[in-house]
Amino acid sequence: MHPDYLAHDAIGLAALVRERKVSPLELLDAAIGRAEAVNGAINAIVLQDYDAARARAAATTALDAPFAGVPYLVKDLG
Repeated sequence: MHPDYLAHDAIGLAALVRERKVSPLELLDAAIGRAEAVNGAINAIVLQDYDAARARAAATTALDAPFAGVPYLVKDLG
């Protein structure tokens, strides 16, 4: 896991990406690692499409959007 991942909120992670101190793919790998470490206990992630997420992270080039390159989960309530 990237050492800065747990030390920052989304705004801080976005700043690291914009400053090119970390890549979107590195953040995604950190997020996946953290998710795999805790999901067994909380069962929050039922669909894991890490390959598609990695492809999107690798293709992220416009880093000027507010949260560009910051991984996140989407909760389906339906």
